[in-house]
Amino acid sequence: MNNDADPGWGRAARRAVLLYILPWKWGRLRKVEGLEQLRIVWVALLAASGLFFYVLGFVLPWSGPGGWFAILVPPMGALAVARVYLIRAKTLKGDDLDQLRKGYEKRFFLGYAIINFPALAAFIGAFVQNALWVYALGIPFFLVGMIMIAPTRRQMAIDNERLRAAGSRFRVEDALAKGSNQA
Repeated sequence: MNNDADPGWGRAARRAVLLYILPWKWGRLRKVEGLEQLRIVWVALLAASGLFFYVLGFVLPWSGPGGWFAILVPPMGALAVARVYLIRAKTLKGDDLDQLRKGYEKRFFLGYAIINFPALAAFIGAFVQNALWVYALGIPFFLVGMIMIAPTRRQMAIDNERLRAAGSRFRVEDALAKGSNQA
């Protein structure tokens, strides 16, 4: 992928931070291309998890009994990571750019929904058990899953190879360049 087609992560991270500080500026970001939009969303979702942990540090003590949540969260996390891996392993349909873009976005948000499940269970468990460490159990699985669904150059190169092997002439970067609000 050439660097002209990829806006990079710097602008996306700055704009995600801007959204946390000035959320009414979201309207301006609708003019941003699709790949950068996805990266802004990715950074914002990742940052939200960190903010939850930070805020919970003021509300909950670190120590306390883990109960059933401490037993359930690790296997749930492992299953979620495995499921996200299987979702990422599927080849996207690349008959046209719009179908490719929708498939990529669908896979991204489905992966987020699945990997967020153990983190949410750990979040609930932290309150039920009154112990912050229970939430910390779900975070590593969440982070691994987020890395797996990140719209990185490497992941897009893998997708492009799979598309080429399947006979598609389109690239993920070209499909995402349109953005969902310009289609």
